[in-house]
Amino acid sequence: MLTAGSLAGTPSAAPEPVRNLLGTHPAIVPSGPEIQYRQDPDGAGLSATLAPGSAPGSVSLGPASFPSGTSLLRLTAAITLTGTSVCEISAVFTAGDKAQPPTQLPFSPHAAQSNGVFQDLSIAVPPATDGVRIEFRVTPAAGSEAVLHLRYPCLTVLPVPAAPPSPSDGTLFRHSFSHPDCRADLVQGAPTPYPAWSCVQPTAPGKTGPGQLVKQPQDAAWFALPAQQVIARGTVTFWLQPIWEPGDARPGDMLKLSQGKGAILIRKNHGWSFLFVLWDGDHQSRSVSCDLKNLAQGQWTKVEAAWDAETGLRLSVNGVALATKECTWPVPPPEPVGLRLGQSEYDKPERAPYVLDEVEIRVEPMKGAL
Repeated sequence: MLTAGSLAGTPSAAPEPVRNLLGTHPAIVPSGPEIQYRQDPDGAGLSATLAPGSAPGSVSLGPASFPSGTSLLRLTAAITLTGTSVCEISAVFTAGDKAQPPTQLPFSPHAAQSNGVFQDLSIAVPPATDGVRIEFRVTPAAGSEAVLHLRYPCLTVLPVPAAPPSPSDGTLFRHSFSHPDCRADLVQGAPTPYPAWSCVQPTAPGKTGPGQLVKQPQDAAWFALPAQQVIARGTVTFWLQPIWEPGDARPGDMLKLSQGKGAILIRKNHGWSFLFVLWDGDHQSRSVSCDLKNLAQGQWTKVEAAWDAETGLRLSVNGVALATKECTWPVPPPEPVGLRLGQSEYDKPERAPYVLDEVEIRVEPMKGAL
């Protein structure tokens, strides 16, 4: 017999709340004879201070245990680093009482210099481990005091979504900025679609759905891609909405691929040109550029950069090839690739603002690109 209850079906279980594996008040262990450590009065953070020229010191959060079968963790914290010191973050996993060698975690030192910027770090969990502690190791520079300040550290289990079908057209990476957790739509061959690190990503209306609003140096995400021969040949396409005013001299990076000594960079090059530059296996550069007048403020523009080590470079805007260069270059062997979306860490503090959407990278040029 059909009833209202049977038609309604069994109520779905409420999702489990996100749990901070570090607890409400994380266990904190300072290490080093010269480190001065204190907790914030509200218990939501800590500071570690090292005098100029003192020996390196560290602060560890944890240990924290995680459920069996966990394959990915996320560390979120507002990280501030003052002075010209060096900071390294690592995860030390344990299996029972046995600790594994530290795994260094990528993060943005530049964002840490910006005072209180939240960073998300994705951490792959080795098999057969059941616990972890997070270590922040600080080395002060000569003549400069080093202060590390952490606020709201949170360690959570990150679910790994099912991998999409492998594309047959050479697509390596695709990102539509449609997920609130910053994961990409496709990272071919990688165990996870999440960025290895990212800062809190502001959004704006994109070409389709949300896009990434990029204004500050910390508006960026870094993805670890599997080993590729990406410098040999490939294509990058994305939609770009410039927000900068005509004549704005501020630079602005959109995308950078790094493979060994090789790299590919697409950027607004100060106030006069839009630049596509490639560094080969010997770190020698080749570039093409077009006039910034081809990118109008507030209008969505499709940018396409294609390269082939046996042919050359081409930069197209809205389907029109505006710059080409015939050249060849040595190709490095396949190596892991780093992909940075957003601003660079090495320019002036002021950057040209824009919105980015629908980024796609192929390891071979699309038909007709070259």
